[in-house]
Amino acid sequence: MIKLPVIALYLILIVGLSGCQKDHQDAQPQFLATSLLIQNASIVDGTGAASFQGDIRVVGERIADIGNALKLAEGEQLIDASGLVIAPGFIDMHAHVSNIHESPQAENFIRQGITTIANSLHSHDLPWPLDEYTANLKMAPNIAYFAGFNWTRKTVLGLDNRSPTDAEMQEMKNLVRQAMEQGAFGLSSGMEYVPAVYASTAEIVELAKVAAQWGGIYVTHMRDEGPNLLKSIGDNAEIGKQAKLPVHINHIKTTGVSNHGKSADALALIDTVRASGVDMTLDIYPYAAFMTYSDLLFPAWSLAGGQQEFEARINDPVQRQMIAEQMKIIFPQQAGASFDSIQFGKLPRLEGYAGRTLGDYLRDNAISETMDAVVESLIDLQSQGRFTAIYHSMDEADIERFLLYPHTMINSDGDLAINQDKHYHPRTYGSFPRVLSTYVRSRGVLSLEQAIYKMTGQSAQRLGLHERGVVRIGNYADLVIFDDKTITDNATFLEPHQYSTGVKHLLINGQLAIQDGQLTTALPGQVLKHRHIKGHFGVN
Repeated sequence: MIKLPVIALYLILIVGLSGCQKDHQDAQPQFLATSLLIQNASIVDGTGAASFQGDIRVVGERIADIGNALKLAEGEQLIDASGLVIAPGFIDMHAHVSNIHESPQAENFIRQGITTIANSLHSHDLPWPLDEYTANLKMAPNIAYFAGFNWTRKTVLGLDNRSPTDAEMQEMKNLVRQAMEQGAFGLSSGMEYVPAVYASTAEIVELAKVAAQWGGIYVTHMRDEGPNLLKSIGDNAEIGKQAKLPVHINHIKTTGVSNHGKSADALALIDTVRASGVDMTLDIYPYAAFMTYSDLLFPAWSLAGGQQEFEARINDPVQRQMIAEQMKIIFPQQAGASFDSIQFGKLPRLEGYAGRTLGDYLRDNAISETMDAVVESLIDLQSQGRFTAIYHSMDEADIERFLLYPHTMINSDGDLAINQDKHYHPRTYGSFPRVLSTYVRSRGVLSLEQAIYKMTGQSAQRLGLHERGVVRIGNYADLVIFDDKTITDNATFLEPHQYSTGVKHLLINGQLAIQDGQLTTALPGQVLKHRHIKGHFGVN
């Protein structure tokens, strides 16, 4: 039997029996469980407070003690963290992990120091029924799920460009209600994507009201992140006001070279929204390029009904001309200053273009580098199947301004990197280390304590994870131990398949998922379940 100090056993007993809210499924108190002592660390506790030197004892899945010169108990594992920083595990406020069962270790995430992922489901399908899917799910990180509006609308209306009938609205409400009953944290939407792009603000409000009844939040990829950025923020403020729930904007940005500098106006508007009583927050990933589907280059109406109907429209000379004329307006609102600003993820039916640009495609095929020719080329490419691309169309000054905003958190917007043939955005591998290496260490935009707060305590508070995100006695032992002098994102836009380095140890629910820089076989992650508690967030 492992011998522990009386105070540690007492703390574990109190934590187990206190009736405090547990934020994962089937949580049970741990008695005389596996014990680990971390000594000589620089502790950044996730509250924004200054770092301090100390030791941390973990018993089972909880932090049992924090102090100076804690003594190693018999049979206890020791980690010497001299020269290293220990912080709460990073919380990714938006990533795409609905297929976590295909890659349960989620290596590209946990090597960044991420211990909890919010699966916001902007354009992906919700595993359904959610409770059945998650019942036996084993994975390394913790995951929080949302009721996906896009999935909900597609399930009921397909890809139709129309308003729902009363019966269809009720069916959508029922799906959101069921998702909330099964532990979803709120309603999420990808308003720039088909079919959500066809929904009115009033339609969103009705479903958001269902999430609000469960104390949920509304999380969104806004309808427009370029020329109509301010209008989109205003629409989301109206959703929060009418549905009476908090609003969180994922991956805030200003897209398109013609919209650089709009971050100042956007943040001024968000301040006004907050002052009006709507609890609006946001998050960001630290790259001046975004990645998404080719759909964004086309007028939404042209994509209604799916690929077959799109092909019918482009084969009609009148409709094709209408599509082309509108695309000429859309292109500079989404792309950068040149045709090389669009970097393909992969082109259907064409090999060799992963990582190459639209400009490369034009030159390879002797196509004139004019807007008319480019639009026709894009229509032809879309007719072969939608593609993904990286759009190098953002400005660093806007990123820094958003990062500094006190109500901004961090996300990766990353994917599970399970296909080495796929050209991922480097955010998939490097978002959190990049904040620390570029915006803390190299540029000094944020202090280490500010950055950690944005990655941990602030995010936990937004999600209602009351026992995560802060290094505190009794909290779950989601902890990252890293070298703040060397932590680095190594993924690039041309060579994305490179893991971040600098994370030495990573504990998730008290178990080592990374030890001495090496992946373990542990899958300690939990599906976090939101529960309504007297009008505010809660989990169990």
